[in-house]
Amino acid sequence: MNTIAKTIWMAGLCLVLAAAFAHAEEGAEPKKPAGPAYKGRPAVQIPLLADADAPKLEGKLDDAFLKKAARVDLGLNDGTAKAPTNKTEAWLASTKDTLYVAVRCHEKDIANLVGEKVERDGEIWSHDEIELFVKIGEEPDAYHQIGVNAAGSLFDTYDQQNGWNGEGIKSAVAKEEKAWTALLAVPFKDLRQPEKKEELATGWRLNVTRMRPAHKDEPADENGDPISEESAWSPTMARTSHVPEMFGYAFVEAFGGKLPEAKPAEAKPEAPAPAEAKTE
Repeated sequence: MNTIAKTIWMAGLCLVLAAAFAHAEEGAEPKKPAGPAYKGRPAVQIPLLADADAPKLEGKLDDAFLKKAARVDLGLNDGTAKAPTNKTEAWLASTKDTLYVAVRCHEKDIANLVGEKVERDGEIWSHDEIELFVKIGEEPDAYHQIGVNAAGSLFDTYDQQNGWNGEGIKSAVAKEEKAWTALLAVPFKDLRQPEKKEELATGWRLNVTRMRPAHKDEPADENGDPISEESAWSPTMARTSHVPEMFGYAFVEAFGGKLPEAKPAEAKPEAPAPAEAKTE
């Protein structure tokens, strides 16, 4: 990243964080990462599975896969400590070739899910849907966005441009009594590869999110607007999921990635006393 790009990136980050802190002051105190963290963001180790242990793309979640995958829980995307009305869990694992993400969206109103089957890359972000954001390497720049709605419609972009489709990406959805589930299979070869192969073993920027729009006949807010709820594994603390600086970190065992061990907090050194002004 050159000097100009770094300056622009830092300016953008300052604006994002300022907006996030202002938003947090309006509600509850921002929630700190629960569980493993890296550089202040949630972190996860993605285990490597044998090909025979890969989940079947049938929508219904495979219990054997869930036991071997790494589980993460989603909180409100605005970062507040209040629990979501509808709980969401996600599991991540990979074979040597493919990343798998399974999500269970608990739902109190399963009969009235929002969204229908649309063509690939159709507008599903106002539906009941889940999304995966992923970028190889630690820099918070261009990333892949892959989503599927409760009807099974797939959406994928790179750098927020609809011209990219992952040729091997597959998805499946299913309904349970009080939840709907989704499974994404993302071949590593479909992801934009870094120039330096050693970045594959570093932390990847990653997030898993869920949009739960207002359902039919649900009460509106005090302004009469429908109440939607957006959840995220790594809350962006903003009114959008598109804040890569706030994504979490994933360490992929298939490429030698290993989550760094947490180190005890070190005391900050005291600031040096200001030097006395010199007189000429």
